[in-house]
Amino acid sequence: MSSTATGSVTVPVRSRSARLYIEQTTAVWLRFALFITSCVALTVLPIYLIDPYDLLSAKAPVVAEQYKVHYAQLLNDPLWKLPKYDRNPAENILLGDSQIEHLRAEDIGPLVGKRYFNLAYGGGTLRESIATFWHASTKTRLRSVYYGVSFMAYNANTMNRITLVEKMERNPSDYFYDPCVLQTAFYDALTLVPGRTVTIGPGVSPAVFWTMQLDHLKIRYKGIVYPESLNAELHRIADYCRAKGIELTFVITPQHVDAQRRVSELGVVEEYAKLKKDLASLAPTLDYDIPSELTQNRRNYDDPFHLSSQASVEVVRDIWQKKFRWCRRLQ
Repeated sequence: MSSTATGSVTVPVRSRSARLYIEQTTAVWLRFALFITSCVALTVLPIYLIDPYDLLSAKAPVVAEQYKVHYAQLLNDPLWKLPKYDRNPAENILLGDSQIEHLRAEDIGPLVGKRYFNLAYGGGTLRESIATFWHASTKTRLRSVYYGVSFMAYNANTMNRITLVEKMERNPSDYFYDPCVLQTAFYDALTLVPGRTVTIGPGVSPAVFWTMQLDHLKIRYKGIVYPESLNAELHRIADYCRAKGIELTFVITPQHVDAQRRVSELGVVEEYAKLKKDLASLAPTLDYDIPSELTQNRRNYDDPFHLSSQASVEVVRDIWQKKFRWCRRLQ
């Protein structure tokens, strides 16, 4: 064994190499631990404290609920709603996109003496509403389903955020690193700084936004792909509801007549008629997307597709008190 003399002490070369290796390895692990600690401090800890989607519901909130609702629903509505439904499922639900989302469960309950949960989503797709129905059916025995379908959503859009929410519920660790969750937490955190909030919106006047929305229909209606497989899924849902004694009602949501005219102007009349025929063949269908006192009055709308708060209350009364003043009943 070779050795090196230092004064009167002899240190084996192999021993010195081993010590150097241990020091280098320790330094690497210390840097790695520092990196992990930084990640936890920058991501896990803020997500845990803010909990932007209330997934960790057992602790006191840091951010006011009004801000959490606002940003969470804008950025990922299914992640905001579905875990809440799972914790306290209702037998009566609403499904669909943002148009029927405006019909508030809080307004329906007092009229019928039953608890409802609105599982419609902003930016929701037909595929998502179908997935949500089957998800809800595993949580409780459903009694009634009001299924909102808009022409804009009746297509083969592949987006389905429900599978991601279900995966996150099974694996909560994903919650701490999901990009959308991190973004929402950042917006929530800014509200803790006086005068600092993020505004998410069109940034134009209501009149300009109205025109922009109508123009956007050129893109929405161009190259519509008929939802063949999803229509088959709707048939399966209708069969399931009949077998289980579930009251299924489709609601074709009311767009302002300006938006209704675009169906003809953009040459998709046949496709729209097909939607109505499809739904009516499956279950009782309330067609509110027709010219009426409701849809001709611009004051009833926030934009060409979405009812104002007051008009939404009136439509709730029209449906659940069975007045049916502004719809055609298709069957």
